[in-house]
Amino acid sequence: MDHLRFNPEKIPSLINEQDDSKNSPLHYAVRYSDQERVEELLDLGASLGSKNKSGVMPVHDIEPKMLERHLDRCIEFDKSGKKYKEDFSVTFNYRTLIPPRSNKVPKVEKDLEENLNQSVVQELVAETEVIAYMSQATEFKHLLAHPVIVTFLFMKWHKIRWIFNINLAFYFAFFLSLVFYVFLSYANFRQSDKTSLELLILIISVPVLMVTFFILILRELFQMAVSPGKYFKSFENYIELVLIFITGAIIFTKTPDEHTRKPLAAISILLAAFELVLMLGQHPKFSTNVVMLRTVSYNFFKFLVWYSLLIVAFALSFYIIFSKTEVASPPEQEEEDFFTDPGKSLFKTIVMLTGEFDASNMNFHTFPFTSIVIFSLFIFMIAIILVNLLNGLAVSDTQIIKSNAELVGHIARAQHIYYVETMLLGNILPKKMLTKFENLFCCYPSKRWNLIVLKPLAEKACLFPRCNKCELTVYPNKGGEIAVSNNSCCFGYCNHIRLEKETVKEINSIVRMKREEMEDEKQECACLQKLEEVLMKISELDNKMEIIMQCLPE
Repeated sequence: MDHLRFNPEKIPSLINEQDDSKNSPLHYAVRYSDQERVEELLDLGASLGSKNKSGVMPVHDIEPKMLERHLDRCIEFDKSGKKYKEDFSVTFNYRTLIPPRSNKVPKVEKDLEENLNQSVVQELVAETEVIAYMSQATEFKHLLAHPVIVTFLFMKWHKIRWIFNINLAFYFAFFLSLVFYVFLSYANFRQSDKTSLELLILIISVPVLMVTFFILILRELFQMAVSPGKYFKSFENYIELVLIFITGAIIFTKTPDEHTRKPLAAISILLAAFELVLMLGQHPKFSTNVVMLRTVSYNFFKFLVWYSLLIVAFALSFYIIFSKTEVASPPEQEEEDFFTDPGKSLFKTIVMLTGEFDASNMNFHTFPFTSIVIFSLFIFMIAIILVNLLNGLAVSDTQIIKSNAELVGHIARAQHIYYVETMLLGNILPKKMLTKFENLFCCYPSKRWNLIVLKPLAEKACLFPRCNKCELTVYPNKGGEIAVSNNSCCFGYCNHIRLEKETVKEINSIVRMKREEMEDEKQECACLQKLEEVLMKISELDNKMEIIMQCLPE
């Protein structure tokens, strides 16, 4: 630390220097040192996203309160300036949130332009990796509502918003063309009945569906290649895979029979609509609604599976009790009996959970006492207690999410942005294959195997792609207007963007709190100074008394 203090010009190159285990000074500080050392390293610009060989970042071991204090210090403003002036500015420093960039220089210098492009690739990092970890860790989730994190996510969303818009427009075209094609080709089997407008819509929808279908396949294959682990952990991706197979069957099967085409058409429209809802949930304005849908659905089915043993038991009991024999069943009854086999009985029992009992069609005559007792138990235990329990659980989850709607939105935004960054910066070659190539061709620069297909898009998605000064200036008294210097990476793009009102209020509250702390410190210093003056006067009086006592005769 003393070496860094006396050599400030070496701080950027040494503060994130790694040893053989790729541990940075901040790694050791958060584990073995005191809080003052950790805060001092963070103030010097040590990155919380520096990874060691085990993939551990310093943010994994840091105390939440210490991190919150550091985030407060990342908000800088002119302490002597007046807060109510229109040009009062607040600067946000994001250095510690962004992983350190590799500054390695290429060994082989054949083409200057190629080397320059290579250095750019080396500097591109997943800027939201630290925030994404915080969004998943329970002890750090509340910090995503901090103005430093909120402003960073706000600006990152504006950087990648165009990707979301293009993806949504493409998928909406796929959805509409699929719906038109299904209804005009599958729902109506008589081609001669189509009007000229329907034929025109069908002619347009077929090529649009074909093009968007192949784009959808390429998009999913790219995500699989870049990050197969993350891809197959997402439930949404399984929906897309099933939708691709069903849509392929619809497009490339020329004359399926009615029993095949109608189920495929119904399932495809349902899956496509469900995927569209989930995709709309990636937008910050709709993220809370989709999180509520996910959470309530997950908890509902989790508890329903837990109590499914009782539901199956009642279904089998109903099958045994209510199944009609040839003697018991009246010959004139034409309504379908749902208790003829265990499968139908289970389906009828699940339908009865909604309150549709249809008790008039049940056979209470064969075993009157037993059937009435079992049916009454089902009404009280399942239809009343269990259903109300599940409804109460759904209401409770909804209220919790609504009470933390802002934080839930920030968490969803952070995870979506990090996933987009992972895809844009990902390598289409597996890591094991890259390692083998590097071992076989040791003389060939390893960075040349880094096949980032979407380099230009990745650079546009980064907020600070090549800048070491990761700062942003906000004018709270101008409605949260953001200003960036001419030499910044965001110049010409981030200007004229305004923060949300809630974020501006939070910034003002932190500025007010810091000013109050400064006033308290000034008052403490003034009190200490007065106390020192009083002590000095007492000391002088004590000395005078000693002199007087010495002058008095004994």
